[in-house]
Amino acid sequence: MKRRYTRKAIEYPGINFKGHMYAGTVWPFPAKDGEYSVTLTEKGLTCDCYGMIFHGKCRHVRDVGERLVG
Repeated sequence: MKRRYTRKAIEYPGINFKGHMYAGTVWPFPAKDGEYSVTLTEKGLTCDCYGMIFHGKCRHVRDVGERLVG
């Protein structure tokens, strides 16, 4: 059975993800129902929150991206 929603990696402007020194790093974000995790991969930033899963974007990825560029 094919999964309807897949984990997407967002490329953030101003960051070269290939061979990035933080590749594999996970940033935790507390939530009411546990914790969400943003991961920097070779393809971009991913998050396991519902916003990222259903809409393909979330504030967690934006926050980490702004910290890295900033």
